[in-house]
Amino acid sequence: MNMSLSRIVKAAPLRRTTLAMALGALGAAPAAHADWNNQSIVKTGERQHGIHIQGSDPGGVRTASGTTIKVSGRQAQGILLENPAAELQFRNGSVTSSGQLSDDGIRRFLGTVTVKAGKLVADHATLANVGDTWDDDGIALYVAGEQAQASIADSTLQGAGGVQIERGANVTVQRSAIVDGGLHIGALQSLQPEDLPPSRVVLRDTNVTAVPASGAPAAVSVLGASELTLDGGHITGGRAAGVAAMQGAVVHLQRATIRRGDAPAGGAVPGGAVPGGFGPGGFGPGGFGPGGFGPVLDGWYGVDVSGSSVELAQSIVEAPELGAAIRVGRGARVTVSGGSLSAPHGNVIETGGARRFAPQAAPLSITLQAGAHAQGKALLYRVLPEPVKLTLTGGADAQGDIVATELPSIPGTSIGPLDVALASQARWTGATRAVDSLSIDNATWVMTDNSNVGALRLASDGSVDFQQPAEAGRFKVLTVNTLAGSGLFRMNVFADLGLSDKLVVMQDASGQHRLWVRNSGSEPASANTLLLVQTPLGSAATFTLANKDGKVDIGTYRYRLAANGNGQWSLVGAKAPPAPKPAPQPGPQPPQPPQPQPEAPAPQPPAGRELSAAANAAVNTGGVGLASTLWYAESNALSKRLGELRLNPDAGGAWGRGFAQRQQLDNRAGRRFDQKVAGFELGADHAVAVAGGRWHLGGLAGYTRGDRGFTGDGGGHTDSVHVGGYATYIADSGFYLDATLRASRLENDFKVAGSDGYAVKGKYRTHGVGASLEAGRRFTHADGWFLEPQAELAVFRAGGGAYRAANGLRVRDEGGSSVLGRLGLEVGKRIELAGGRQVQPYIKASVLQEFDGAGTVHTNGIAHRTELRGTRAELGLGMAAALGRGHSLYASYEYSKGPKLAMPWTFHAGYRYSW
Repeated sequence: MNMSLSRIVKAAPLRRTTLAMALGALGAAPAAHADWNNQSIVKTGERQHGIHIQGSDPGGVRTASGTTIKVSGRQAQGILLENPAAELQFRNGSVTSSGQLSDDGIRRFLGTVTVKAGKLVADHATLANVGDTWDDDGIALYVAGEQAQASIADSTLQGAGGVQIERGANVTVQRSAIVDGGLHIGALQSLQPEDLPPSRVVLRDTNVTAVPASGAPAAVSVLGASELTLDGGHITGGRAAGVAAMQGAVVHLQRATIRRGDAPAGGAVPGGAVPGGFGPGGFGPGGFGPGGFGPVLDGWYGVDVSGSSVELAQSIVEAPELGAAIRVGRGARVTVSGGSLSAPHGNVIETGGARRFAPQAAPLSITLQAGAHAQGKALLYRVLPEPVKLTLTGGADAQGDIVATELPSIPGTSIGPLDVALASQARWTGATRAVDSLSIDNATWVMTDNSNVGALRLASDGSVDFQQPAEAGRFKVLTVNTLAGSGLFRMNVFADLGLSDKLVVMQDASGQHRLWVRNSGSEPASANTLLLVQTPLGSAATFTLANKDGKVDIGTYRYRLAANGNGQWSLVGAKAPPAPKPAPQPGPQPPQPPQPQPEAPAPQPPAGRELSAAANAAVNTGGVGLASTLWYAESNALSKRLGELRLNPDAGGAWGRGFAQRQQLDNRAGRRFDQKVAGFELGADHAVAVAGGRWHLGGLAGYTRGDRGFTGDGGGHTDSVHVGGYATYIADSGFYLDATLRASRLENDFKVAGSDGYAVKGKYRTHGVGASLEAGRRFTHADGWFLEPQAELAVFRAGGGAYRAANGLRVRDEGGSSVLGRLGLEVGKRIELAGGRQVQPYIKASVLQEFDGAGTVHTNGIAHRTELRGTRAELGLGMAAALGRGHSLYASYEYSKGPKLAMPWTFHAGYRYSW
């Protein structure tokens, strides 16, 4: 229901009001330069005023400090000033009136304190009217006339009629409270036969309250070209609004908080109609609403503006469940700088209110700027046909839909446009079917539901974000008549359903635009394309993908944007298969016995397709290749320990070894990647002498970490904890045999950035077990040189795992097996040093052959076969040193190269203590 807000002037003509206010002469007039300090003044008779300074009295400054004034007679006023040359300074005192100020229901506009001419200075004072309601002139302070002034500080002004300021009066109130009846400035000039001069009021750090019992339609009303400036304070209550501004009023609110307070739920007053309230259709004779005083049936407005200008800076406006933070009528201009507008269950901005007191078809203008925040069920609810311009700029953030009712048809008028402009880092979150034109310049519209816009223009990185849906399948369509400029559309796809957000242009499309598509972990339902944009045939608009490298990750693969020449722009993946030829119709055949059906093979990846970042990471993390390279790095470290045993025929000992290695892997399923491996092992063994040689039996435990880098995407790592045992036989003849058995537990994870820039994580655990057997013989020359041919066979089995990546990509790792053979030759020299110490430098060359190394990783059911089968060469050099007293050190470097696995460097270093 439309409602209007202002101070109500009842049906009494202004001349009767003026006459009534002039009847103060019956009160006591002061003698020349009289003061009223520390007095108690009590008057009970009709029109007997406490202090009355008349126009015929001498001018100058009068004081009343520490004075108490009580009047109770009919139309008796505590203080009445009518002398333009007089100033009354009232400090540390109180003024109370309890008599009836109205005249048989006719408002006389009299107050407990009335300033008609002259100046009132009140400091630490209480001005209270305790006898009437708002409608019966229960006014605490009434200041009227161009020669009337008031300066109030640190005081309380209380009355059901509040504070009334009009006819050009000037009032300043600071650090004070206006309670019960609110503040009302100016008068509706259309209700008066003459033009009334505007009044000006300044409030600083002052609170204004209008309680429901007072009947005041607004806590603050500013009418008829008057001006209010408020800097700091709370405005609470009002039957229909917190602040009302009408008929040319100018209102500046800074650091203000506007709330409804304790008004009845829904804005309705028990009993129905509100005398002097607001109703549909604006003002009627003598009040609001058609035919008079309309009922307030629902709604409350934080700020109600019609034909006026309101500026809010760093202010807070809160609307209740029914109502709006701001209502704008014909000719309203509202600017909100910073602060917040809140209507969680209602409308942030609503058009409506009084149309009678604004120019015909005057536009409505609302601007949110300087970081202003607005939140409501609807951001703008339009119910008037006048043109509306809504602007969000300077980082403003607004949430809520823009909607319109079926606008009324008014003879001789047309429905004006609803134009919305977003600029300078502003952000609007909502949907609309009511906007005629929308411009987005370096700003963002987050579209929450299907929307329709007449003309859409984007510039300077302006963007439309199709909000990410809470559930699959809830895609959105933006339909516009025309599209122009250059901007960005952020969209979603639901690949497994074959659906996506869409932009549809009905009439004309121009400009160069970009589409940014959120990654999806689900796989397309078919090889068909996903339509994103539909434009009229022959449109000049072009679209490109804004995702990284012009590709979007959807499920297992990456897709590109392509135009089909018919105005359609789609994401294109694998080519759609050709239509099958019709099969020939065979003749009747004899019945055949049932045949066993082979299990359907897993889908295979199309040739030449590029994996998505998540799929690539999953493929490179899974399979046997990655796990086996870690296991062999650990095995290599152990083999160095076993080789060191052949340096001295010592007894048992404890040892530790660290290693680091760089690996370059190409498993032919994912993209080539690098991995850095580092770890350590600790172990101990015991020597057992046998005929012709000795055995070393030992155990070990270790930790290894592999850190992977996926070029351009991200990386991942594996933590491996392993335990094992080993046995080495060293014959006196130089023959040796090394056997190892180790089990590992591996924790794999990855974190990559998809083509949309968002991180995708995946994590799972698996295990591995392997064994190796190496044999060789050392041929020693008398001068310390030795030659040692070697042969080794190692087998490893990696377990699998199943998990779902953060983007929904389903991954199943089947694991795999590795069988690695090695033939090598080591040449070195044993050098004896003083004190029984010795060093043994060596060089080594090997050829390694992977006989298996294959595994399968599934992403969304698509199988990817990884394998490292092939040959590689290895070169190395190192040194072992026995330092005496059981201390030994050893170190080595290796280089390995193959077509699928290369290790540019491997370093080992270790220490052993023998007993």
